[in-house]
Amino acid sequence: MKRRAAELTPAIQMCDALSRNVPKFAGGVEILVANCLAHGRRQFVNVAGSFPDECLYVLEALGKVYGHEAVVRERSLAPPERLRFDQEHRGPVMQELHRWLEAQLAEHKTEPNSGLGKAITYLSRHWNGLTAFLREPRAPLDKAYASYCTSCEPCTTFSGKRRRSESLVPCALRGGSGPGSSYRNRFLSLTG
Repeated sequence: MKRRAAELTPAIQMCDALSRNVPKFAGGVEILVANCLAHGRRQFVNVAGSFPDECLYVLEALGKVYGHEAVVRERSLAPPERLRFDQEHRGPVMQELHRWLEAQLAEHKTEPNSGLGKAITYLSRHWNGLTAFLREPRAPLDKAYASYCTSCEPCTTFSGKRRRSESLVPCALRGGSGPGSSYRNRFLSLTG
């Protein structure tokens, strides 16, 4: 990184929110850390059986965010145009989701120590990194987009090893239904 040309924009590191994933470089090295939205999404998939209505709300909101990816790809938007598109179309969805998340805890609608409370806290605590795509034209939504995987697992590691996941959504890069498809039927099949 120290040999990276000074005129280049900061490198982007896409990772989950574990502190051990944040690089520790000596001074003078600038890096933008973006957190994987699929990891945030998975927090709600994991507790969907216990909190079906609340998780459905979050998963549908994130489905809208991922759904716009088809438009971005179809139009072959360059990074500056993609950023404008994201801010116009994905930004309002994420703002509304953020308000909803904050209200769940602030208005005592959700117990902070419950599975849902922990999922909400994860998204809230890492909101800045999870929404980097709304501020930085080159920031991807998640590691699947960052690594251009061909796997159906949104959080495939860069080494290509598959990780077990409860993820219901295939990678949009593979075609098929993609992350923008309706979550309701898949969600209901999960929760019975």
